[in-house]
Amino acid sequence: MKTNYNKTIIMNTEFHFDFTEIDDEDDRMDVLLGDLRDVYCRFTHDGWREQLWKVTVAVSSYTQQPAEGLGQLIDNLKELIEAAWSALQLRTRTNYKHEYLSMPWTESPYAIEAEKFIESEKHLTSHLRYHKGKVTVLSREEVGDFFLVFEAFFQQLDVVSWPKLLDAWLDFAESESAITESGYDYTPLETYHQLLRLIEGCHLAESFAFVRQYYSPNEHLFNVDSLMLELYAETYESYNPFLQLSWIFTENTLPEMRNSLAHWMDCAKNKDKVYAQNEPAMLILFHSDVCKMVEIGWLILYTREMPKYWLDPEKFDPDGNQKLVNLLEEKCMFLTRKEQRFPKRALRKFYKKHSWFHYQRIKLKDALYHALHTKSAYHNIEAFTELEESMGKLMEILYLINRGFHLGLETKN
Repeated sequence: MKTNYNKTIIMNTEFHFDFTEIDDEDDRMDVLLGDLRDVYCRFTHDGWREQLWKVTVAVSSYTQQPAEGLGQLIDNLKELIEAAWSALQLRTRTNYKHEYLSMPWTESPYAIEAEKFIESEKHLTSHLRYHKGKVTVLSREEVGDFFLVFEAFFQQLDVVSWPKLLDAWLDFAESESAITESGYDYTPLETYHQLLRLIEGCHLAESFAFVRQYYSPNEHLFNVDSLMLELYAETYESYNPFLQLSWIFTENTLPEMRNSLAHWMDCAKNKDKVYAQNEPAMLILFHSDVCKMVEIGWLILYTREMPKYWLDPEKFDPDGNQKLVNLLEEKCMFLTRKEQRFPKRALRKFYKKHSWFHYQRIKLKDALYHALHTKSAYHNIEAFTELEESMGKLMEILYLINRGFHLGLETKN
């Protein structure tokens, strides 16, 4: 009997099932990540980190360390490695890419260069801030796609060699010898680093949500650090400062905003005047819009990386209202000609002068209070004159940036 060895035999087993054909997204993710999540959830995230450091100290020491629980950790680490490898292989075999895990990002041309950040600003604008200490060693790209972490992990060692190395770790953790003497592992701290990266990648996989908000570059500024007090982000798109800015100039024109600002400050400076343009309650809404502009300008400067579509006004607005944005060429009353030519540079100068921008919100609140009553005069009237000038500058800067952004004009530094 002749056998055709060149004939390709196609296996058909449960393991060949194409999970991408499943309609329900939760069910798809359960097939792809279910085993990994089950293993990861056997410890808390802090528990994984603490036990991993404990075993690292044990294998690196010349004296015998308490080994209680280390065997259980090694067994679970080996299962976690196998689960991560299986998820990676399944993803690769089916060529599956979730749109939120393959979202293209880019640097914002409006942001301050990273080297000009002071330490406190680096802390506030770090991509790690959102994760509240649970992600500490991953890059921004890896935070956006945890499969990159798994790929890098198995470039260090394959799925067969990693468990063998961990078995050696357990042997030396329970002995009085350091693993560096044996030749099994000359760099246990680097091994620790790689395993910590895996644990953090598994944390991202376990908490992966099917919403874009999960990968917002500045969500922490709203909900962790509470720097944004007036801006409200109901959807992922509304974390985009350019969308927030377009909303401001959809509801208002620049001349209208300047007139309202002048009337407001006049009432704040004069004890006998009460804001009565349209209705006094309208001042409260206007005050909110001006505070939003203070926050938007800061976000534009300090959101260094963002999803690419955030810079495309035809794509970032789910409601399709961008055609209603006021884009007329308006005369500027507060900016010099140079500032008008270089609005990005003018924006940076504004926040360099007003680095703690919350102080501007405090002064705006004082102006709101004194524009709505006649009981007493403000102790420093000149402060409201300065406030009118600074807010007038900011309005015009942001109007020029918004107009150039929507019209596709070249943005000058």
